[in-house]
Amino acid sequence: MVSFDIALLTGNTRGDTDRIAKELSISWRLAQNSADKKACVTELGADTCASIGNGFIDCQMMEAVALSIVTLQAEGRECIQKPC
Repeated sequence: MVSFDIALLTGNTRGDTDRIAKELSISWRLAQNSADKKACVTELGADTCASIGNGFIDCQMMEAVALSIVTLQAEGRECIQKPC
């Protein structure tokens, strides 16, 4: 059986991450900028991580992990149009 650990990396700007993580039965880590997100995935083992992101703040993390998925909302387009 394959299992996955899911962690939400967020700045928690709305203050609702505890509630959301509890509802989803996942853990979360405070990551307030791109370097924080990259440090988190590096600590977790970036070569075995996947990421989903929608903004420029996710670029360093996405470059580091094995699989990156960008959502193409207005912020996500920034991530593919600008070099990280």
